[in-house]
Amino acid sequence: MVEAVRISPIPETRTRKRPPREAQGAKGRQRGAPDVEKRGRYIRPSLSQARRDLALDATLRAAAPHAQSRPPGPLAVPLAAQDLRGKIRSPKTGLLFIFVVDASGSMGTKLMAMSKGAVFSLLERAYQDRNEVALVAFKDKKAALLLPPTKSISLATRKLSDLPTGGTTPLASGIAMGLQVAKKALTGKKTLLPCLVLVTDGKANIPGHAERMSGKFKKLGLYDEVFALARAIRHQEHVRALVIDAEEKHPGAMGMAREIADQMGAAYMTLQDLKAETILQAFQEK
Repeated sequence: MVEAVRISPIPETRTRKRPPREAQGAKGRQRGAPDVEKRGRYIRPSLSQARRDLALDATLRAAAPHAQSRPPGPLAVPLAAQDLRGKIRSPKTGLLFIFVVDASGSMGTKLMAMSKGAVFSLLERAYQDRNEVALVAFKDKKAALLLPPTKSISLATRKLSDLPTGGTTPLASGIAMGLQVAKKALTGKKTLLPCLVLVTDGKANIPGHAERMSGKFKKLGLYDEVFALARAIRHQEHVRALVIDAEEKHPGAMGMAREIADQMGAAYMTLQDLKAETILQAFQEK
């Protein structure tokens, strides 16, 4: 029987400085959140996590039955490598909703107003859900980040007080900026899962000049560029996407928004679904 256990430092599992994020690589991430952050409630021990996040209680329980049969050492309960256990945690993962909204042409005012309403509805529950919201608008010749990622209603009120609309449709520029915001979120210190919400009728009429974002998009045709960016989002393991189709349905409708959703691997909805509850449900089901 083991008497009182004296806790001493465990030489091979001392807390070490975490390597730079770029050195950790994508393999360190789970679908929900990066577990290397050691965040969340400890729910059960694991053999696989021992080197990252030591579960001392489970380690001692594994070693205790062998204490009398092992040679004495510096610890009250001698440890072996096979005793080490780590912590499986329930991650506190928030969502970052990145609205990418078509602010061009005659429908721009309607789409921006509806998207603004969804943004504020999501922000009202952002603190409880640990979520944040951002808004990108594209019109004329470029896209602009009107609202950087935030959970602040007061900041959103200031940033979205004036929503200019009209002009041409640089769809590729909007998608490229949305992807840029998503990638930045994945490399930041917060544990947020990017959820891109593209609100468009799918019609582009000027190039997005996405070659400024990445050389591989040079010299592509108008929709080749859009589809290439959509596929780039599809291949981002930790980025989820939803396309909300704003095109009026009639016999001559082009259906480009649905095609973009297919290329993006995104969920597809129509304009009547542009509301907080439906958007939340769409990403919870993915």
